[in-house]
Amino acid sequence: MNEEKRKRLEELRLADAKRQQARESEAEDLELERLELVDKLEKEHGPQGRAFEVVDATDLGEGFFAVKLGPSVHYAKIKASKVTDADLHGFIAPNLVFPSVEQFAEVCGRRPIVRDRVGLALHGLYGDKATTLAKKA
Repeated sequence: MNEEKRKRLEELRLADAKRQQARESEAEDLELERLELVDKLEKEHGPQGRAFEVVDATDLGEGFFAVKLGPSVHYAKIKASKVTDADLHGFIAPNLVFPSVEQFAEVCGRRPIVRDRVGLALHGLYGDKATTLAKKA
């Protein structure tokens, strides 16, 4: 390898190391944010996984979402519906504890899959972990 290529390789290695360091720092910040949210919600609602659930959409750049277990009428209503996007939003909205419903709707406008992820997490809180919220024909 000639000197020019060696120098370029070192520059790229340094740039890669800086990117990796930034990713690690961001991951730590996200972990702190998630743990603080879980701590706050456990104090307000009870144990995670039974009283509420946090959905991680950081892989999409959208942050965290949290839903709490609501009245059984919400579950009955979604089970009886055709599970349209509007039905799913109506299932989630009264049980959403983080962020606001408006922020959630904005995110779902950009990333509809977030609505599905949050809906599945809420569905699981009602004890139906085996069923998916597939749209009914």
